[in-house]
Amino acid sequence: MHKSSVIFLKVFVPVLGAILALLGWQTLALNWMGYFLLFFGSVYFFGILIYVSIGKISSRESISSENLINEEKRDLSFWLILPGMIIPFFLSPIEFLYFPQRLPQNKIMQLAGIIMVFFFVVLFTWTRIVNRKDYSGHLQVTKDQQLIQSGPYKYIRHPAYASYIILTLGVSAAYSSAIGLGAVIIFLIPSIIYRIKIEEDLLIKRFGQQYLDYSRRTAHLIPGIW
Repeated sequence: MHKSSVIFLKVFVPVLGAILALLGWQTLALNWMGYFLLFFGSVYFFGILIYVSIGKISSRESISSENLINEEKRDLSFWLILPGMIIPFFLSPIEFLYFPQRLPQNKIMQLAGIIMVFFFVVLFTWTRIVNRKDYSGHLQVTKDQQLIQSGPYKYIRHPAYASYIILTLGVSAAYSSAIGLGAVIIFLIPSIIYRIKIEEDLLIKRFGQQYLDYSRRTAHLIPGIW
């Protein structure tokens, strides 16, 4: 992972986690999603601090390059995805609390958002269990990397990215946030499509025909659609 990405994770993510937990706390009495933001923000705040303390977050320079075959330089797709993730999480509750109402604010919207967050938890957890050590925020391929085709990867090639879209849509819907929904459409989905293109180029170079055959049997994000 590039040094700038590591600095962001070590310095800014704990701060963002604390702010997110505070926004969740402020909306607890008005919106069910407040409980999730409070929990999610707290996990990120304390989780990153723990990871930093035990040295789990480091730049690629501190990792042996013997096993590395190829990677995305300077983590461009990581930075492109950030606005589409940050805006729904932070501006959605702010819009809910302080901005004029643009979308219906009711329990149905909150329930729809909670259901989407539940699907995110299931899909993302399933993905992490299947992927295990190969999961990384930095796009790279290694000599001992395996092409996973089981679990959610049996149906779609990028279940983690699909879960991010479901999550941000869920938070935006629960807070009836037009800003959040707009950010998902304008920023997050295009940046994920770009990241998929970079990632699949790396995987094709690594696995060749095996990956091409796998891609013919599966969708990118939505089975039967794309």
